[in-house]
Amino acid sequence: MKKRRVRGIIKERREKDLKNKKNFLPSLVLIFTLWLILLLFVFNVNPDIKGAVPVFFLLLTFALLFSLSFLLTNTRRGIISTLAIIIYLTLSYFGVGNILNLSLIAGVAIAFEIYFSNTS
Repeated sequence: MKKRRVRGIIKERREKDLKNKKNFLPSLVLIFTLWLILLLFVFNVNPDIKGAVPVFFLLLTFALLFSLSFLLTNTRRGIISTLAIIIYLTLSYFGVGNILNLSLIAGVAIAFEIYFSNTS
C-alpha cells in the first residue's frame, strides 16, 4: 500500500517537472533566423534605398531583443538592454553618439533596471 502511494507521488512529481521544462529550440531557431535575415539584409540591400535604415534598425531591434532576453533569461532586462543599444546606435547614426551619451544611456538603463527590480 505504501509503495503504491510513493510511486504515485513520484509519478506526479515527474509529470509536474516535465510540464515545467521549457523547450528552448523554437527560441533558438527564431534567434538564428532573425540574425540570418539581418545578415542577409546588411549584405544585400543598398543603404541608399529609401526605408532601408529603419528596416535595418527594426530587424536589429528584434534580433537583439530575443537574443538578450534569451541570454539574460529575463524579458525585462532584454528589453531595457535592447532599448539602450538601439538608442545609442540611432544617436551614432545621426552623428551625436559619443562616450558621454553612451555613459548617460547606460546609467539610465541601469537606473531603470534597479527601479523595476525593486518594485517587482
